[in-house]
Amino acid sequence: MVLNSVRWTTEQLQNHPKRDELLGLKSHQKVSGKEQERREKISETLTGHGVTRETRTKISKTLEGHSIAQETREKISQATKNNLVAMANACTVGKSNVGKPSSLHQKYRSGTRFDLGIFVRSGWEANYARYLNWLKKNGQIKNWAYEAETFMFEAIKRGIRSYTPDFKLTENDGSIVFHEVKGYMSPDSKTKLKRMAKYYPDVRIVIINSTWFKANKSLKGIIGNWE
Repeated sequence: MVLNSVRWTTEQLQNHPKRDELLGLKSHQKVSGKEQERREKISETLTGHGVTRETRTKISKTLEGHSIAQETREKISQATKNNLVAMANACTVGKSNVGKPSSLHQKYRSGTRFDLGIFVRSGWEANYARYLNWLKKNGQIKNWAYEAETFMFEAIKRGIRSYTPDFKLTENDGSIVFHEVKGYMSPDSKTKLKRMAKYYPDVRIVIINSTWFKANKSLKGIIGNWE
């Protein structure tokens, strides 16, 4: 029987009546010094990565009295990584990320914002979407959409061949303008904008960067759910 690292949590595995069979462990086998060293390395790896003491104790008890094959250790390691990713996502996706601090800078927090009903790639994008909702509510724009249109660079055969702006705004007079939220202008981003200027010279693109957010920080007290 093979351990499924995606479906099983450490707690479920610890309490499962066929735990040894799932892990492919042999009970009551003497532990060598080398094996003990490997276990200590696993413990050191877990320390400082958001794994609670209770979880580490459970893993330690699971390992006690067993000789673990390399394949099984790799499965346990992968399961641990998957759990850490799941915990990180739980802290940054959906309602849990609204109004709560994160170890990462807010501009990098991707996830679904339930007050917006969309998945965004950063906290800055989420706040800018809320700002656009505020503009629409106050009659300053007609509508907006997130990543609504992709521009293809047909003449380009390799490398960057398309560009999808963050926001498509429809102004009150019916004209269209695209807004791009940028915390950092990477080489790829520069290439996309240069190609847009070359192949789509009539398309208007406005860059929303840190200068905009600093100048409009007072919006936090005006617009709800600001991060």
